[in-house]
Amino acid sequence: MPVLGLRGSGSFSTDERPKNYRQAILLLFPNTPASLTALLSMLKEEATDDPEFKQFQKGLPSQRALVSGAQTNVDTVIELQGTEPAKIFKRGHAVLNERTLEVMWVTADPTSPWSSITVARGKGSTAAAMNDGDGLLIIGSSHQEGAAAPTAITYDPTVVTNYTQIFRNVVDITATASKTRLRTGDALKEYEREVLELHAIEMEK
Repeated sequence: MPVLGLRGSGSFSTDERPKNYRQAILLLFPNTPASLTALLSMLKEEATDDPEFKQFQKGLPSQRALVSGAQTNVDTVIELQGTEPAKIFKRGHAVLNERTLEVMWVTADPTSPWSSITVARGKGSTAAAMNDGDGLLIIGSSHQEGAAAPTAITYDPTVVTNYTQIFRNVVDITATASKTRLRTGDALKEYEREVLELHAIEMEK
């Protein structure tokens, strides 16, 4: 086909201009979002021969309870919310009301049904009325010199259960396609990389 006059780059046919491609794929996510899975892969593995598996776990107690109902500034038996909430307290604990900043001393070990604590009010602070839901935080102890040892408090571990899970991902490509030369490199290797990364992300989620 004849061309009249000055020829510019735009006057070539599409097939004549191969254009310029960077011979690779720029990955928009160079760092995998499956960081937890990556860290866990470095830990020691332990096999399970059953799809359900359990383990014991234990954390430190919060040493905090919530007041149940309104309490006056002279009440010495403080009702608490929850199931057996008083079991974290013992005689000699110093307790802070997080709202009023009043400090109290627990004067006796709690007893069944473990729903209240007996305290001495206004220790180094002014006794104040308590509201339902006020937080009571153990901040230390108030033992006298030469006093008898306090009651011990220990905590049992809890059992947590989990189940094994099957993850399946597939690379599906014909032999012809795997041999076809692409500007972006080996198609099979790229698909395998992509599927493995998605596999790890699904495990992470």
